[in-house]
Amino acid sequence: MAQYKANVFVKDELREITNPEKDRPQRIIGEELKDYLFESEDTKVCILYGLRRTGKTTLMLQTISELTQDEFEKSAYIEVSNRDTISSLYSDLDRLKEEGYKYIFIDEVTSLDNFISMSSLFPDVYVRKGLRIVLTGTDSLGFFLSSSRELYDRARYIHTTYIPFYEFKHLFPNKNIDEFIEYGGTLIPEYNEDYPFYNGKNAEQYVDSAIAQNIQHSLENYEEGSKFRSLINLYNQDKLTNAINRVVQNRNHQFSIKVIQSTFKSSDYNSVRDIMTTRVKKNIEPNTDILNRIDSSTIIESLKKQLHIYDARKDEILTDSEVYEIEQYLRKLEIVDSYTVESGDFNISPVENNIITQSGLRYSQCKELLKILENHNTFRLGTDKEQNLIVSTIDNNVKGKILEELTKYNAEGRPIWKPMHMQPVFRMNPFITREGIGRARTNAYLEGSTLDAGMDIFDRGLCLPSDNKMTIEEQGQIIEIIKGCFK
Repeated sequence: MAQYKANVFVKDELREITNPEKDRPQRIIGEELKDYLFESEDTKVCILYGLRRTGKTTLMLQTISELTQDEFEKSAYIEVSNRDTISSLYSDLDRLKEEGYKYIFIDEVTSLDNFISMSSLFPDVYVRKGLRIVLTGTDSLGFFLSSSRELYDRARYIHTTYIPFYEFKHLFPNKNIDEFIEYGGTLIPEYNEDYPFYNGKNAEQYVDSAIAQNIQHSLENYEEGSKFRSLINLYNQDKLTNAINRVVQNRNHQFSIKVIQSTFKSSDYNSVRDIMTTRVKKNIEPNTDILNRIDSSTIIESLKKQLHIYDARKDEILTDSEVYEIEQYLRKLEIVDSYTVESGDFNISPVENNIITQSGLRYSQCKELLKILENHNTFRLGTDKEQNLIVSTIDNNVKGKILEELTKYNAEGRPIWKPMHMQPVFRMNPFITREGIGRARTNAYLEGSTLDAGMDIFDRGLCLPSDNKMTIEEQGQIIEIIKGCFK
């Protein structure tokens, strides 16, 4: 490596770092990376775009390990550090090109201070010279910012942040749906105290380093920080992580002044307390009033402290534009996404809901709440039965909400479209059943006993995803979900 300015791995050194990854299951998006490498007409760079610990580096090394011997001999892996410069990196690329290398994999390229402003040289110079260049970086927002100008129409993006359950199961066959909910979002084989979503403290650090710092570093280096100053200031004032955690905690993950600035209330704690209160009032077993005996303010204050959430003072109120910016960047980082729920009724407008794609991030807040409760003196005075009931109810309630969101996000299922004669506008029109004219016997407002095949299908049918743009993997996922309903 001494002959190069950056850490460049080729030949035996490259084999040494790729061999450990060779036999591990590979992300499905690996096929997109291989497509890029061997498409001769492509004049773009390839960018693996996603948060930390979503498999970008591993995917690069696995792809290299699967190359033929001849292709491997023409491959180089560059590990960029903060001591490198864009000019020294370009110098290494010139040398690699002269030495006959073709497939160049560059990791952590966004750590270069002037990467964004100089990024167009990758496709415009080096790809046009015949190189295939794959880029990754921790500050994935930097890639997005450069896509609007420097890399506009010059890059192919492969997104890594969102990991659906079927892919999680492919990578970790021994893991189950509960583990996906608890830890989903990052790819580390073993869950230990160093895992990003192991507890609330780790999750808060992940939000700060992988998300908030990601935004801050990228914006600082875009046009020398001349734009998006408000978010840079938010980060410097410790407001950005606070806002992100509030949106994650919010029941509907809404972006609004009300959600981010209002007095913090735990939706998980309050919803379960309401459930228990109702069960006690109606004498529904099992039940307990233990949560009503606890001073809720002590729980909320402890949770705020652990999740790095605080209530804003009057001089710290965010503007609508700042909240909008936060939302947009979280969407660009693919931490937040939306899905639409349709009712199948023309009279009911579709509803758009937000989802936190990192389920582990959402569940880590639940774990922190449970830990705080279990250490609370009043809670510990309850019987084992009472304590177990509360813990299991909170756990199941949060997991149920996460699973519901993920199901709706991954597979849009909805009722069959309502038959025309059931639509209010056509309520007086005649329609035909196997028994003849159905009008006056059953319609949208008149319950009847006539055999109405259309109404029966609407009542019992379900419309499944069937778009011709669905991938084989997406189709397989739907099939497995349906099969699971009949086990």
